[in-house]
Amino acid sequence: MPPLVVTSDKLIQAFDSATGRLLWEREMSGGGYTRVATTGETVVVSVGEHALVLEVATGRVLSDLQLWFGVRTVVAEGSTIVLAGDRGLACFGPAGYVWGIRAVDAAGGFLSGPEFHVEDAQGAVLAPLPRYCGFGANRGDFGLALGRAVGQPDALG
Repeated sequence: MPPLVVTSDKLIQAFDSATGRLLWEREMSGGGYTRVATTGETVVVSVGEHALVLEVATGRVLSDLQLWFGVRTVVAEGSTIVLAGDRGLACFGPAGYVWGIRAVDAAGGFLSGPEFHVEDAQGAVLAPLPRYCGFGANRGDFGLALGRAVGQPDALG
């Protein structure tokens, strides 16, 4: 049976789902609402703009990510993990960061709101994105779907 992973804004713990024995635990920096998703072999836990990708069986850190947006929701399907918030989105595969959506300063300044672009793993702009559905979304009116995985922030996050 796979381990049961339990998270808070400061601590991640994995328990043997058959016996309840603690398998591993890891401290999480930051504070705020925790978002979590799993591919089965990995689990991603995010708090604010910080995310950890961990090996489920051992708790070993596979990636320690500082993002450019506060994570509102996370989904995982197969080996793909997507984190999203109101100022961007990041898609990760087995080799790490694959592509993302990033807010950029608008030509009209702060009051005109941000513009967005789609970028590749090296940060090269692939295409401008005049609108991004996550921008300005209230806490409960934003969601993601990836295969059978669905992520939607709770009304408190």
